[in-house]
Amino acid sequence: MFTKLILEAAEEVENERTPMKKKEEKDSNNNNYQDVVLKLPKQRKNNNNNNSIKKKSEAELYREFIASQTIVEKVSEYLFDLFDANLTEDFKKMQAFEKLAIKAFNPDIEEYTFKQEELHQEFCSLFEQLVGSFLKKEGYTYEEFYEEAKKSIDENNTKVHNNELIPNAFKKFQPSQKQMAEEIHGVILAVSNFQLWADEMREIRRNEMEQLLLDKKK
Repeated sequence: MFTKLILEAAEEVENERTPMKKKEEKDSNNNNYQDVVLKLPKQRKNNNNNNSIKKKSEAELYREFIASQTIVEKVSEYLFDLFDANLTEDFKKMQAFEKLAIKAFNPDIEEYTFKQEELHQEFCSLFEQLVGSFLKKEGYTYEEFYEEAKKSIDENNTKVHNNELIPNAFKKFQPSQKQMAEEIHGVILAVSNFQLWADEMREIRRNEMEQLLLDKKK
């Protein structure tokens, strides 16, 4: 910004400058040379009182956004990463458990077994352990987080956390505090639902066996 103002001022000075007369261009009355008059542009007002203020970098904006996140926002993002971000360590733990668990499922048998129920209990325990560790790092207990999420739903908190890194066209799709709390509630219900989890494990097992057959035919 400061450099831009300097260049604009220089251009205005150049346009308004009165050219100097050459020595041979004396007037008939042998008057002295005319003085050169420079008209400087009026001083511009600076709303920030500091032309040297730089625009914040993406890293600075990201740090500010993270620092101002609510615990509901943080848990919402964590749960997304837990099931979809295959680069996180906690995702790898969940994935490793499921790879072992699907061996107890036969896609052609609809009945559930006691072994599958035990595996689901282990799955729930792993989920609670990972989420509990995350909450502890953020300085929250399960009970404290539950109260915050419940408050967002009960009070119909439609506030949306503004993130300057998100393009304006996508900001209208940003979830509110209430929506994120409801999504978290939905994830917890899905995790605790044995039938839903078992059906998903069976489907994963079916896809795995079909892929093995295709590989053998190659």
